[in-house]
Amino acid sequence: MTVLELRERLGKSGLEKQLLREVAIELNKKLSMPMSCLILGLLGIPLGIRTHRSAKSWSISIAFALVVLYYMLQLGGEALVQTGQVTPFIGTWVPNLVFGLGRRHPFLDDGKRDILETSFFLEDCFPTDAKTRGIAAMRIMDRYITREFLKLFVLMVISFVCLYLIVDFFEKIKMFLSNNATLSQMVSFFLFNIPMIISLTLPAAVLLAALITFGVLSKNSEIVAMKANGISLYRTSLPLIILAGVLCVIAFLFSEFIIPYTNQKADYVLKVEVQKQQALGSFKQNQIWYRGRQGIYNFKIFHPDKNLLQGITINYLNQEFQLTMRIDAESAEWIDGHWLFHNILITHFRAGDFPVLEKLSTAVINLTEKPADFMIAQKDADKMGYLELRQYIKKLQSDGYDTTRYRADMHGKIAFSLVSIILAIIGVSFSLQSERSGGVTQSIGVGIVIGFSYWLVFAFTMSLGRSGTLPPLLAAWTANILFGIASLLMYRRVKT
Repeated sequence: MTVLELRERLGKSGLEKQLLREVAIELNKKLSMPMSCLILGLLGIPLGIRTHRSAKSWSISIAFALVVLYYMLQLGGEALVQTGQVTPFIGTWVPNLVFGLGRRHPFLDDGKRDILETSFFLEDCFPTDAKTRGIAAMRIMDRYITREFLKLFVLMVISFVCLYLIVDFFEKIKMFLSNNATLSQMVSFFLFNIPMIISLTLPAAVLLAALITFGVLSKNSEIVAMKANGISLYRTSLPLIILAGVLCVIAFLFSEFIIPYTNQKADYVLKVEVQKQQALGSFKQNQIWYRGRQGIYNFKIFHPDKNLLQGITINYLNQEFQLTMRIDAESAEWIDGHWLFHNILITHFRAGDFPVLEKLSTAVINLTEKPADFMIAQKDADKMGYLELRQYIKKLQSDGYDTTRYRADMHGKIAFSLVSIILAIIGVSFSLQSERSGGVTQSIGVGIVIGFSYWLVFAFTMSLGRSGTLPPLLAAWTANILFGIASLLMYRRVKT
């Protein structure tokens, strides 16, 4: 609708409050979005005229981050309007006001001296001994490369997190509004998801940061200058590879101690606090416990994709909490709206008499719960660390259950943590293939292609491992092996 049509509709009486907010948001967006072109254009001027050698990559990264931040502020403002916490005008115009007032951001000032120029000035401060001066120069170069890489890496991580949150926000905003979620609940859910997002995007951030860092060095002939001074490119890339190795360790520790906790909290906020599901189940002592309407259920494994339960024990209690019947079964599957149990042992407990046993091969057991009800008690591999998952697998194997899916996830935790160093070597090698054809645009394009290629291969082989088509260990490490071989071949072909 046009602005006039929106104003006319806004003036009509009898509209619901929620519909009025949506019309007001749309009206203000039609006015604020054209203004954003002017504001972002003014922001682009200081970014484009910077004279620092690495300004091009730095400016593109900042511009990308600013655009993501703009849209995050816009979406956040719209969410506040939808919940009635701010007026439509404030909610839709906040991004323009913030960016308009913040046009002279310190990030856009170019007051830094080039580190290579500074190194010539610092030569007078070092002793005249050639060896000592050479070591000092190498330290300066290492600090320079490390600093440039870390700046880009942090920007890439922030950009990826913002993009992921924007997409996730769009997918879940209707669900939040339909469940009348509060602002604190929405913020808590997205904050608890940030560690998982960082873990998923860390390898791509390392790859892009490595590509852009060495791509800019090649484009500005700094690689040529280093080679002319007798510095091997293997030595030049050493600080970046060491950093990638450190990030691999950090990624593993992150996935071991932080992500399982935050994923559980995010799941609790979504299902219990927002969707108002009752927390009737829990995962304790490597088993699923669920308080049902008819009794207390205990399962060894729940396969949500197959609607299959394994290792089942159901304890039926009367009003005095006395055990009246117990059902033990090997498995149960959800078929045509009923639970079909297999290899069943039913024990009847009667007051003042011996228990009566009854064995059945298959039978339909009337449970009021559906597969979706047990999801709240399910603890997936992404909610367990490596050590906890390994202990869970050992417990299931000792009970004779198939653990193929969990073993694939366990090996995948190690394999995915180590991929950063492989992608870093690929990024460095590709950037140095041609010393004059590097650049930010090419580096970003290549990084996206390589990153998606790894994701496709890793996801495909992991699916084969979970289904049992490939051995779990091979499935988890296939992508790392293939890309590791490619990285070594590319690294050896670099002209040092």
